[in-house]
This record gives sequence, C-alpha cells and structure tokens, in this order.
Amino acid sequence: MAQETLATRVKNAPITFAICAINVAAFLFVETPDGSTQVATLVRVGALERSHVWAGEYFRFVTPMFLHIGWMHLLWNTYCLVGWCSPVERVLGRARFAFTYLVTGMGACAVSLLCHDAPGGAGASGAAFGIVAMTMALRWKVLGSWEAFTADRWVRSTGGMIVLWTVLGFTAMRMDTFAHGGGFLTGAVLGAVFLGTSARSRTVKAVALAAFVAALVGLLAAAAHRWPGEKSAWEDYQTALHDRGL
Repeated sequence: MAQETLATRVKNAPITFAICAINVAAFLFVETPDGSTQVATLVRVGALERSHVWAGEYFRFVTPMFLHIGWMHLLWNTYCLVGWCSPVERVLGRARFAFTYLVTGMGACAVSLLCHDAPGGAGASGAAFGIVAMTMALRWKVLGSWEAFTADRWVRSTGGMIVLWTVLGFTAMRMDTFAHGGGFLTGAVLGAVFLGTSARSRTVKAVALAAFVAALVGLLAAAAHRWPGEKSAWEDYQTALHDRGL
C-alpha cells in the first residue's frame, strides 16, 4: 500500500494540522520577543494561572492548550498530535473531533487548576491524552466487549504507556500529570457518550450529550471558584512586588 503524501494527510485531517499550525504560530509569537520558557511571559499571553481565572479570565481554560514551553515541548507535542489525532479525526469527522479536542483540553485545564498551583501551565498534552482516551473508546467499540478490550495487546500497551507517563510525571519529569489525567477522563466520558449512544435514538443522544456538557460546565465552574484554603503563588509574588514598590 502506497504511503500517504503530506498533502493527502492534511486533506484527510485538516483540523489536526490546523491545530498544529496554530500551536506553531502561537509559539513563535511568544518565543521571538521574550522566550517561551519565561513564566511571566506565559502568564501574560494566556497560560494557566489560578488567580487570573478566579478574577474572571475564563479564556484561560482554552488558551493554554495552544501554548508551549520551549522548542522540545512544542516538537514533541506536535509529533504526538499528528500521530494520535489524525486517525481519530477521520473516524469522528471534523466537527466532533474539534469538539472532542477542545472540551478535553478544557477538562485538563480545570483539573490542573483544582489539583495544584502551577503558574504558567501550558501545552497540548492534556487534550492529547483526551484523544488517547477517545482512541481507546473507539477500540472498545470495534472489539465489542470488555473481555476482548482488556485482552487486546494494543489496549494493554497503551494503558501501560499511560501508567508510565503518570509515574514519570509524579517522580522524575516536570509534567502536569493532573492535566493529563483530566484530559484523559474527559475524553473517556465523552467517548462513552459518543459511542455508547450511537445505536440509540436522537433524543437519547441529545440527552447524553447535554448531561456531559452540564458536567463539564460544573467542573469548569468549580475550577473557576476560589475555595477556602486555595492559594496562588503568582498572586503572592505580585503582592510581594507591590509591597517592595516594584
């Protein structure tokens, strides 16, 4: 079988490549003047940061998934996105794939905000983990049963990879493992909504999707609310600068 040309791949998965192009353009916009590894620069252009979201900057549930920290972060995520997203876009179609990517990225941002204080959070990996979850849901649909799903070599390999990255994220490497988990869980639930209702009536599909959207809105609202005891290192830093007259 002849290998696909780049033009064919772009034609078959235009949303995937558009996302990658946006990521590259955003990276160059940030990298050129100040450097994309500077926390202050990242926060200024829309990276994840608690106190800004608490203050009503809800666009930060979306913008972080298009920002990256350094060249290696960008290149690695771009490579992963092309590999994981292209086949999912072909199966789901452009509209459902774009919806999946955006909401899993938002779920990733929400869980990250709720679980830890890390100013300058950015990257497409949370949404990418959501796409991995959707891929596993598609695999479950093809295999037809949980027994076949859990015995499948690809499923086991992918599950092992997720466990490995999670362990590395908590121990050896600087990664937002909470965002990865949030994206994966959001993608898994959405996969159940899309695929678990595929043979049901339009009303059932609409109700299931509405329930998913309501749950996502609740998660975003919880992340945007300042709960008792929650702190922001960025807020403390800015207060210290103000006290020093800087």
